[in-house]
Amino acid sequence: NQIIFNGPVKRNEDLYRAFYDGALVHIDNADELMRAIEISKKSKKKISVGIRINTSSTGIESRFGFSPEKGEVQRALDSIKKSNKLILTGLHIHVGSDVSDPAIYKKAIQPLVKVLYDAKKMNFCLKHVDIGGGFPGHGRKPYQYESWHPLDIEGYIQIIVHELLTSLEHNKYRLIIEPGRCLIDDAGVFFTKVYSRKIVNGVLHVLTDGAITMLPLVYYRPQIVRVYTSHFEEKTGKTRNAVVF
Repeated sequence: NQIIFNGPVKRNEDLYRAFYDGALVHIDNADELMRAIEISKKSKKKISVGIRINTSSTGIESRFGFSPEKGEVQRALDSIKKSNKLILTGLHIHVGSDVSDPAIYKKAIQPLVKVLYDAKKMNFCLKHVDIGGGFPGHGRKPYQYESWHPLDIEGYIQIIVHELLTSLEHNKYRLIIEPGRCLIDDAGVFFTKVYSRKIVNGVLHVLTDGAITMLPLVYYRPQIVRVYTSHFEEKTGKTRNAVVF
């Protein structure tokens, strides 16, 4: 009952287990909502769910979630209202991955607030707002970005809270934050051993026992590389360019 269950792919047995155990499930799409309604019919109690909002206001297109601009959110609210067992208790929004621009989080709040008010008009008693993952880690700049100036997560939360307090007037909701990548990304370290090195056309080539499949993020951005002795003492002094295989 302390689990928040997100994601675009949830099997029927996953939904049934989550509902039975009292996890908070955020419904991702219309097909999943229809399956959740069918599963809920077998329950003897009301089941609380949230829905994921997908807004174009941030400028980041996503294939996940319900779009308020396309009428998908309203249709989802209507379906939940007509169901006998599902109760809408919250909203979830995930703006993207490694989103370092604070303005994007600010832009995501307004459509979220509008849905909160629309749900209130339909007599839903919403209790929480989940600002999902996307907060950047502090590795090197991804190749796709022209600039990269990530804040600490506290900076993004302050912006989100300020925008919510400004927009929600006297309505109060529980704010859920999913730090995700900004925790895990900064914590990851990949060790590999150097087996040989040689100069090829004036460039140092280093052969290690690592493989590209073990560290797929090298396709996404440059990595922070450090060199250690066999006793794990970091080497210092001059550096040189090299190709690591």
